[in-house]
Amino acid sequence: MHIAFVDATPGTLDAIAHAKDAGHVVSFLESPEPYYPATAENASLIGRADRIMRGVPTTDAPALTAALARCHAWKPVDFAVSQHEMAVEAVALSCKALGLP
Repeated sequence: MHIAFVDATPGTLDAIAHAKDAGHVVSFLESPEPYYPATAENASLIGRADRIMRGVPTTDAPALTAALARCHAWKPVDFAVSQHEMAVEAVALSCKALGLP
């Protein structure tokens, strides 16, 4: 399964590690101004993702749709999720536009 994580808050970056430990392919789409601190631990968690897309405007639905489409072209995305409340609406609109759950 390919899970696309769109942005995150500090306490939820470990979801990437859990998904990788469960054997999933993981993409992480990071905003230009991440909400979480740039710590070594956070960098290590993000670094576990198979694909990292940096500088994605995660609250801008058209821009996020374009980024998720590139991610989906690389390997079909089974679902996208955000753990950052400011990105949830853009993720929902992007998934609707791309036909993703």
